[in-house]
Amino acid sequence: MFHGLIATARILRDAGFLGAGNHRRTNNINDTTINDTMKIQDISKDIADFVRDHKKHFDAYPVEVEVSDRVYSYDEYWDILNNNDTNQ
Repeated sequence: MFHGLIATARILRDAGFLGAGNHRRTNNINDTTINDTMKIQDISKDIADFVRDHKKHFDAYPVEVEVSDRVYSYDEYWDILNNNDTNQ
């Protein structure tokens, strides 16, 4: 029986229900949303950096931008920049 409790604790820990200092059940939906938001902000920052640099050196905005193995068209990257307010 004792071995069954250890196995159960390991399963719960690996599933995110138990952890060091974290004795609450994690909300995977909120964790995913936070991670997606952080990812979008990182992508937005990378796009903004590239667009500023391109404008500075070529006096024109790029036709497309590649970030994290994805190519964003002119309209797509401006939508991302406008929605994430990275122009500060």
